[in-house]
Amino acid sequence: MMSVKAESKIHEVTVFRNGATVTRTTKVNLSKGEQTIIIEGITQYADPQSFRIKGTGPAILRSIDVERHTEIFEPSGQLKELVEKLKRLTKEREHINDELEIHKERVAMLMKTGAHFAKEFGKWYSFGESTIQGFHDFDESIKKRLGEAKQRIREINERLKDIDVEISEIHKNINKIDGGRETITTLNAKIMLDVKQQGEVALMITYQVNRAAWESVYDVNIQDNSTKLKKIAMIYNNSGEDWNDVTFHVSTAFAQPVIIVEPVPLYLEETGLRGPPSVGALPGTSGYLDTITTEKELQASVKDQLSGVIIYDIPVPVTVPFDDEGHPVTLTEEEYESKSVYYWNAYAMGSAVVMEEITNDTATLTHGKVRIYSKGDFLGESVISTIAPHEKFRLGARTAYDVKVKREVIEKETDKSGITKGKIKRHYAYMFKIENYAKEDIDIIVVDRIPYSRSERIKVELQEFSDEPTKNELGVLEWRLNIPASEKKEVSYRYVVEWEKDVTITPPLP
Repeated sequence: MMSVKAESKIHEVTVFRNGATVTRTTKVNLSKGEQTIIIEGITQYADPQSFRIKGTGPAILRSIDVERHTEIFEPSGQLKELVEKLKRLTKEREHINDELEIHKERVAMLMKTGAHFAKEFGKWYSFGESTIQGFHDFDESIKKRLGEAKQRIREINERLKDIDVEISEIHKNINKIDGGRETITTLNAKIMLDVKQQGEVALMITYQVNRAAWESVYDVNIQDNSTKLKKIAMIYNNSGEDWNDVTFHVSTAFAQPVIIVEPVPLYLEETGLRGPPSVGALPGTSGYLDTITTEKELQASVKDQLSGVIIYDIPVPVTVPFDDEGHPVTLTEEEYESKSVYYWNAYAMGSAVVMEEITNDTATLTHGKVRIYSKGDFLGESVISTIAPHEKFRLGARTAYDVKVKREVIEKETDKSGITKGKIKRHYAYMFKIENYAKEDIDIIVVDRIPYSRSERIKVELQEFSDEPTKNELGVLEWRLNIPASEKKEVSYRYVVEWEKDVTITPPLP
């Protein structure tokens, strides 16, 4: 069997949220008979079991074999490069350790929250403040988030192991260079063909690498009654190979197996509920662009896949070098109808804010950092969670200089007339004012709060109000108001707190 070494180049790349599929192409003229095509220099980070072959020409594919190849080179100035790589890996390890501690704290907090909820649920249920369905929903939410956090901890620990292996290998190479040699590891693909007649054979070799990723970044430009949103993929290529002028795709899928959680018994105990955590994945990346562009750019074509996965086909060749930097690739730019909504937390905010309310279109917006502009002027940064198709969301919060707000105490008086019966009452009255200096009507959401009692010996009653709250949940009051241009609105309300005189209230009443 004859062997032929063939030059190949990376022709196409599809980047997933946590990995990439790479396609190399090669053409070679072969004579009739059994032949072995050898493709050298493939990154060592490719998964050997992921290699797949397609091709055209007068040949039949017999098999493919992937071998690890190690070469030793005499030193020629590589020491500085290794030292820089060692610094990068050490810094990355520090960042990953920080993320690991955050997720460990998150697990501890979720377990504590779940235990507290289970302990207090009986009391809330007896008072009619919660339901069995509410308990079930909260318990499922806690288990889901615990599973996600624990899954992320496992992924981080695996990455730390990989980094430790790389750091150890770099230390070895540095020592070898000091001794006069350096080791480089790559993969070689051996493709066995049965060539039926002499001619040209074209091959496409596809493989998976896990040292690549992308994250969503958004540039948002707020206009009059509309908002332009540019979706950008920040590409990270740590695969060990440069991607030069390749056909490029960006997929919202995760390159990892999906775990099906089988049902197990849920045992009830006196101290609470214990059940199996669910398993999930928690993405946690961030990044941003330094500038916003107002020129119309070429946009990716969008293809919907199964289960809501979207693939963006970039219309021009893309170059992403192998380095530690993020490289932005514009996906789409859309213009949405939007309206300004004002918001004021009367007990906690000295001024109102205004933000844009937008309804998403048919494409999912994934978690990512947002840089917000108003008619091209930079306002600040924010973060959005994953937004489903057609879901309403708000962003672009900024101080509302055209609206003046104020909250005042009208009355705070303790009534001890019932003290002989062992009761104390305290009366409260508040008023807040909103003045609209804008040239048009505004919609504003105002929230305030009154105390909320979990004790039978402390009672809180909302007695009267000038405007009925839109919502009153656990003492949190919400009003949705429309205020005409150049007008003002005053809203007042009263409540009373009554408690038994031997009760100490925590925290103290205002």
